[in-house]
Amino acid sequence: MQEIPLDPPPPGRHRPLPPPRREPPTSGGGGGGGILRRVFTGIASTILIGSLLLNVYFLIVFASMTQGVYETNYEDGDLLERIVILPIIGVIDDDMSSFVGEALRALSKDPPAAVILRVDSPGGGVGASDRIAQRIEDFKRETGVPVVASFGTIAASGGYYISAGADEIVAEPMTITGSIGVIAQAFTVGELLTKLGIEPETIVATGATKKDTLDWTRSWTEADRDMLRKFLDHSHERFIQVVYQGRQDHLTPELVREAATGEPLTARQALDVKLIDQEGYLEDAIDAAKTRAGMALTARPRVTIITRPQGLFASLMEVSARPSRAANLSDSQWVRRVIADLSQPQLEYRFRW
Repeated sequence: MQEIPLDPPPPGRHRPLPPPRREPPTSGGGGGGGILRRVFTGIASTILIGSLLLNVYFLIVFASMTQGVYETNYEDGDLLERIVILPIIGVIDDDMSSFVGEALRALSKDPPAAVILRVDSPGGGVGASDRIAQRIEDFKRETGVPVVASFGTIAASGGYYISAGADEIVAEPMTITGSIGVIAQAFTVGELLTKLGIEPETIVATGATKKDTLDWTRSWTEADRDMLRKFLDHSHERFIQVVYQGRQDHLTPELVREAATGEPLTARQALDVKLIDQEGYLEDAIDAAKTRAGMALTARPRVTIITRPQGLFASLMEVSARPSRAANLSDSQWVRRVIADLSQPQLEYRFRW
């Protein structure tokens, strides 16, 4: 295609472009604004980068605190001479047993110089208490790490059961301890069902004549109580055995049996019957742990507390994992489970007034 030349604009009909505007120099007397801009930009960039790094740091810490147990600082000191406090606070149940097992597995991989069981518990389930006691014994045997028990406000029944195997037991002067024994409680609802006009029927197989023992829909008979007492007595003998194995340097089997009446004891009474080694507080238990670990009392080991994830994230995880109450209330199986749980005798190493 042939190009058509464009005629230049006629003279006098256009205005020339203005010359380019020149910026004032950035140095010298007129350059203050440029310097301020650069300083401001540098500060803003530093703050932004610092914020990003801080967020990454908190994310790493948050992730580590939501994965298994972890240690937090209690007293600064020599990391090579570390003492770890393992808190056992509250009722001893399957959840507590899992926590202690997880904590001891973690400590087995990085053994401290000593472990302090900080016990503030009225006890709890027979099975959970026995598992914790066995895990502590296994930890001591496998690692050779000394274990000292430190009793808080209460360390009774199962709280004492899990501590009996410790190398040394230190109880605060106001501690409630002892209560060596087993208890079981349940509900029967026979009379209530009668008042409501409900007649329950229980059928057992022809040869299973004792299958309906401890039936919650009727009052218990002496045969029911004798059946339950058989398991209580077995658990009681196990309690005596565990206490003797842990305290055999101080007690004979006969003395343990004399103390195993279920009676709660003060710290002074427990000291008199040699169920504990001394009265004292957590600081005294730390000194005992130093001695057991071969340290001088003047040593300053680092003391940490081992714990589980807590706070908002753990609460949200727990709520999300728990079925909604509204859904369960509409489910007849939930009602059955609640009634069955209330009516089932729970064998417990647990202190009750």
